[in-house]
Amino acid sequence: MKNLVRNKNNADGMTLIELMIVIAIIGILSAIAYPLYENQSRKKNRAVAVSSLLQARAELEKCFLNSQTNVYDGCTLGATNRIDQNNLFQIAITLTPAVAATGYTLTATNNNARPDSECSSFSITNVGIKTNTGSGTVQRCWTQ
Repeated sequence: MKNLVRNKNNADGMTLIELMIVIAIIGILSAIAYPLYENQSRKKNRAVAVSSLLQARAELEKCFLNSQTNVYDGCTLGATNRIDQNNLFQIAITLTPAVAATGYTLTATNNNARPDSECSSFSITNVGIKTNTGSGTVQRCWTQ
């Protein structure tokens, strides 16, 4: 009979100190994980910008070759400006010079609510010169 009766002093559950330790561990893990998540998110957005620019560049070069003229005039991206598939960047084309469009510059500008201070916009010309605005280098922004 004694085995069937529970001792009231052995309460089930967690103590306050155990709960505080669990909360501290969760806080430490969150402090480490969130910056890593933000960094990966920025890398993904940069990859979207680069991919969108290279795709637009391929479309322009295809149009240039199919037109059999030495100008890009008449080659557009469906519109002067367009937005990439993920709605993160606005892609704009600038023909150079404006009169005899023998070249172009494609620019991807951040359309996102969370801008990237290192790589806010990306540009590429018809000869492949890559540039970006922000504090990041071309290598850092274009290769991540």
